[in-house]
This record gives sequence, structure tokens and C-alpha cells, in this order.
Amino acid sequence: MNAKSNDGGGRSLEKILPSPKILIVDDNLAHASAVKRALRDQSSILGRLSCEIDVVEDLAGARQYLRDDSIDIYFLDLEISEKAGEGLLDPSVGRAFVSDVVRTTNAGVLVCSSLSHETEAAALLEAGADDYVEKTSSPDVIAARTLSVWRRTLQSRPEASQALRLAHVGRTFILSGWCFIVGNRTLINSEGSSVKISPTEHAFLRYLAAVDGHMINSEIFNVDVLDRDQHKTHVRLDNFIHRLRKKLGGELEIIPQGQGFYKLLDIREIKPTLST
Repeated sequence: MNAKSNDGGGRSLEKILPSPKILIVDDNLAHASAVKRALRDQSSILGRLSCEIDVVEDLAGARQYLRDDSIDIYFLDLEISEKAGEGLLDPSVGRAFVSDVVRTTNAGVLVCSSLSHETEAAALLEAGADDYVEKTSSPDVIAARTLSVWRRTLQSRPEASQALRLAHVGRTFILSGWCFIVGNRTLINSEGSSVKISPTEHAFLRYLAAVDGHMINSEIFNVDVLDRDQHKTHVRLDNFIHRLRKKLGGELEIIPQGQGFYKLLDIREIKPTLST
């Protein structure tokens, strides 16, 4: 995405996107400052949004923000302790906090870690994180990934500004026994079990449920749904579908159709009833 990107109607994105409140959770304050500079770089669209950015160096500080539910995007390190200077920097502590954020808020979640993408990303994305970047990533990549998460987070919120609301907010679908309401990131099945999905998963299901034919391929998924540059490395659609189906206990019928397409089966829409 370049600095001239717009919403298709001639308006620059920085003029229609609200400014997110971002929390960077990292015990390495030098790295947190570097991330903060990347997010405020005026050469990027995100930088021109004049984001409000706070930094905490332990999970005790982050949990206060979580209780207040005042953050739009969490930027989370994995190797972090509950209280700064106390305890080992165990990645399992950071992973557990990622799950806490996904489970209790509608915020975007971007993990930024020194641990490799290959060993960590799949499990964290499956747990509901929206993206994963390594600490060695360049500032422009960090800003671009954060902007992408912010746009998807806005699109998953029914209360977002009118200019960004999805036309399908409020429509209700039954997907292989799961009740999916566009604009709501919690799915409920017939037994009363619930699963919280990430903004990316919400955008994916919203597209598949609403589009005629209920079909999608990798290019549509990455360019139209995830807003990724078509010339950059894409998220693998087959892996994403596998993780989502696993998250829903295998109860989601998305079947390969050939030529790279997948089709959502066993779907019906519940029309609203009019009271008399």
C-alpha cells in the first residue's frame, strides 16, 4: 500500500480512518521506542493518523489497559514477565496473554517477537492473533502490517464510523451449526458453546457468507479481504482455512473446488422477523 492509497472514492485513507490507540507491551524499552517511531513515521499512512501510543514493560501494566478495554491495537512481545525485573522471560507467559487479549476484547492483536515466524506464528494466529512480525522487520513493514490490522479491526466493529461500516453488518448466518452475525466476533453453536474469532477470521467469514456462490481463492483472500499488496508475500489460504476449521472443532464445511478456489457449504441465512 502506498501513500496515495484511498478508499476508492478519491479520499485518502488518513482522512477517513480514525486514529487508533495502540499499546506496545515490551520489556525492552529501546525496541519499544523503535516500534513507536515506526508507527509514527510520517512517510506511512499509519504515521499520518497521529496514533495515540502507550508503552508498558510488563503484563501487570498491560492488564490495567485490558481491564479498561481502552486499546484498539495491542503490539505484544512474547518474552515478557508478569512484573518487570521479576521472573524469567518465558514465551509461554506472553502466549497466554495473547489468548487473554483475544478472548476478552475486540482489539487488533499484532505479535512482535525475536522468536522466529516459523516456530511461533501458526499457533498464535490459530489462537486469534491478527498478525505476527519479527523484531528484525523493517519499520515500513511494521507500519504497513499495523495499518492492515487496524483496517480489519474497524471492519469487524458494528460501531465503526459510517464510512467504514460493512454493508452486511447485522446479517445472521448458520454455518455448519455455528451462528455467525456479521459485526460480532463471537460464534455460538447449537449446544451453546462459543468461540471468539479474530478480525481476520471475521472478515474471511463475512466475505464467504455474503458473496454470491460462497467461493474464495487466495488472491481474493489476500487482496480484497486482507488488503495486502498483491505483489507481496501472501498468507496461505489453505493453512488459514485449516486453522479456522480446527478452531471450530472441524465443524465448518469449506471444500476445495479446483483452480485454487474454496467453497463454503452448509450455509443458510436467518432473515429477521418483523414484529406486529
